[in-house]
Amino acid sequence: MCVDTALPLLNGGLFHEERPPNSSPPRHSWRDALVAVYAWNSVDVEMSIHGYIAMILAIVFSLVIGCGLMALMFYSSRHGYDDIDRH
Repeated sequence: MCVDTALPLLNGGLFHEERPPNSSPPRHSWRDALVAVYAWNSVDVEMSIHGYIAMILAIVFSLVIGCGLMALMFYSSRHGYDDIDRH
């Protein structure tokens, strides 16, 4: 792919929607959820119990790490660890 044709893709040129300033992004949550459920059910592959266990463990691990990092960020911000020390 030539750089001239890839540049609009990188800048969001082909998929960029013009929205008025201070407008909220478009909401497609129900449509996205329905597409995800349809895609999940249309696949003709069965997952074993081990796959479900691995998926659940990965989700829980990701949530624990994410919540723990957010808690550390708020803790350090509230206790002054992020302040610039100016003597």
